[in-house]
Amino acid sequence: MEVRTGDIYFQIGTGLISRCISFFTKSKITHVGLILMTYLDDYYIVAEAQLGGFLITKKEKSWLQDNAELGTVLGDLTKEQRDEFRNLIFKYLGSKYDFINLIEIAIKKIFGIEKKKDTSNTLICSEAVQRIYKDMGITLTDIQDDFVSPADLYKSDKVKIYWPVPVEILK
Repeated sequence: MEVRTGDIYFQIGTGLISRCISFFTKSKITHVGLILMTYLDDYYIVAEAQLGGFLITKKEKSWLQDNAELGTVLGDLTKEQRDEFRNLIFKYLGSKYDFINLIEIAIKKIFGIEKKKDTSNTLICSEAVQRIYKDMGITLTDIQDDFVSPADLYKSDKVKIYWPVPVEILK
């Protein structure tokens, strides 16, 4: 399995927020993050929006392979795009986590009501992924950034899941 800078990982969470996300999105996928660096022996360096904000963290390779699904954006990123990707990570670094947006997504799912607000300095995980790719000129979904969920990105026809190997490929 070759993991590359710019790949997306999709996670099934088990915490309270993850269970709420799963309930409202009707999906097992509750978190998404971005692979930033792959050259370390035992870790991947990832960028993700967590409760502490948009951060760069490390994930053990074995943990990621056992607890996440990995996808790549179709069309394969060029070296220049991967460099731009890294720079865009730093553009959003330090953005606060958008707890209010989670509530707004639930309201939209239940009542169909969307509230427009300035979210330029706050992010949720899926919004961060969508914005970074959009800043690179790659549209992953047609859903407004503030309302995109991890499940929406997972189902995007612009993302190909390669780990674990999809069952249809094994047939």
